[in-house]
Amino acid sequence: MALGVVENYEKVDPVPTESDCIFFRTPGVPFKLPEKIMDTYRVSEHHMRSLGSEIIDGNVLWADEHGNRFTAVSLKGSVPEGKSPYLERDPDYGHLRTHYLYHVSDDSKLERLQKISESVRAAGLPTETMVVAKKLSKMNIDGEKLTIEELKKRLKEEYFGSDSEKQTLDFTEEEVDVYLERVQYYEIIRIVPFQERLRDTPQIIKDIDSSEAQRLMHNLSTYFMDNYRGVDFEPTPEGFYKYYTQDLPALMGNYLARFHGTGYFHKYPTTHNWTLTGELVDLEGAKPLQSKDFTLEDVHCDLSQTVMSIPELYTHAFQTFCVDNNILEETTAHEMARGIAVNSLNTFFKAYSEASGIPLKDLQEKYKELIEGELTSTSYTHKFIRY
Repeated sequence: MALGVVENYEKVDPVPTESDCIFFRTPGVPFKLPEKIMDTYRVSEHHMRSLGSEIIDGNVLWADEHGNRFTAVSLKGSVPEGKSPYLERDPDYGHLRTHYLYHVSDDSKLERLQKISESVRAAGLPTETMVVAKKLSKMNIDGEKLTIEELKKRLKEEYFGSDSEKQTLDFTEEEVDVYLERVQYYEIIRIVPFQERLRDTPQIIKDIDSSEAQRLMHNLSTYFMDNYRGVDFEPTPEGFYKYYTQDLPALMGNYLARFHGTGYFHKYPTTHNWTLTGELVDLEGAKPLQSKDFTLEDVHCDLSQTVMSIPELYTHAFQTFCVDNNILEETTAHEMARGIAVNSLNTFFKAYSEASGIPLKDLQEKYKELIEGELTSTSYTHKFIRY
């Protein structure tokens, strides 16, 4: 699928118009967005930059030429209503970034991302695929229409403003100037396999009778229809528990090993970037492996982050779900979460081993201390205290 780049796009509306995109329901068959998609868009509570529509998500199923399924539209680079972009130090990786905006310093990055997406999808692995990239020339910020140069000037002024003088700044004026001179802001429209990320899930399913939980069950049923990816999903509390604790870790292990088999590692496989259906999206950090015949050390970055992510799925909200639906008897929150996490990690390792050829015992031995440390840490235990 070719990437269309729109130059000098004046961003006024916070969402795209239906003329922006062409999708594919089945290989080679164009599909146009329903007219009312923009009346029902949602912004992820955790990501603040994802677009989802009740008309699209879980109700429309596309496939690319490789048979990969897509059920959602996602938007990156759109400032949520009532929010303003600002400069900050990335809390995880330390570099300067513009919060809420999709920023690149080199246009070739977009073509590189699409190339990686095509390589991954050609291996039968669903991931994001960009449809339109809009280079922004103007934006509406707080009801005011600004050129990008005016926006950059405001970003710098606010970063070095009076409020900032009360704290130690992470970047010098020279560093900020270099960043703002190089950075370009884009709005990216893409289709993704599934809208919800792992980070979004535990709170949604806490109340299985809520409209959000029912919508999630419906969307999972749509995605996995006809035993897609070997999953027979049953939209019941018991079915979701089986999926969440057994099928999902197995999907993740198989997917990550095959992702590495394409010659890339993801770099940031956190709960923000794993979908609830066990795929990786947000490929900006993906880098080539030295060889497709990779070793455990070559992919340690991805494995260690995923190992730390899986226990995060079994939070207090998930415990409440299990007890309220009579799936598990109530024990201490930490005991329940720890037991499920250990079993799920073993399932993940087994699936990764089978798909990669790396011996299971090597994986278990390599991450034994990391798992034990993660499951006994104060921060992990704190997540499961019943208030």
